[in-house]
Amino acid sequence: MIRRNTGFAQTKTVIMQKETKVDSPFNNLLSINFENTIGKNLYSYQKSLLENHKNHNIINKSRQLGITTFIACYALWNAILNKQTVLVCSPSLRQSHHVMSEINKFLQEVKTSQVFPTLNIVLENQSYIKFGTGGEIYSLPNSPETIVGLKADVVILDEFSKFMNETDKKIMEALLPTLSRGGE
Repeated sequence: MIRRNTGFAQTKTVIMQKETKVDSPFNNLLSINFENTIGKNLYSYQKSLLENHKNHNIINKSRQLGITTFIACYALWNAILNKQTVLVCSPSLRQSHHVMSEINKFLQEVKTSQVFPTLNIVLENQSYIKFGTGGEIYSLPNSPETIVGLKADVVILDEFSKFMNETDKKIMEALLPTLSRGGE
């Protein structure tokens, strides 16, 4: 007899960052951008992530709850408003491209809404956006070789529980200097 697990698939998203200014203007702009882009308000658990934010968050969740969509918007606003470098690391290249496409949806809405009429994009490709203000977003697959040496103010490990073959440990080893104060 074969038994199937009929429970919800569990996954984790991890957000790690240095001290960051997450205040009312940040929350308001993110919420407005989210609603204008998606056509819905933030769900209560997404609002809770935004309002009860800590420097290190581990989100244990079921799949398909909109957390990746939320972190895409969160990454964009950290890069634009806080002028930070954000690294989003996903389990695969396909998933990292999906995250960047979500970020681009929010970015297109920012461009059309004229919230930041002087928003300047210096460089943009499938895995990277650099703004004229200095903010950057990387969306990369879970390869330690790809992320080692990057300096980031915010690191988001999307669907971290799906990192296989001990890449979770290798990624954490590669990221330790990234978030350390000594690396500045």
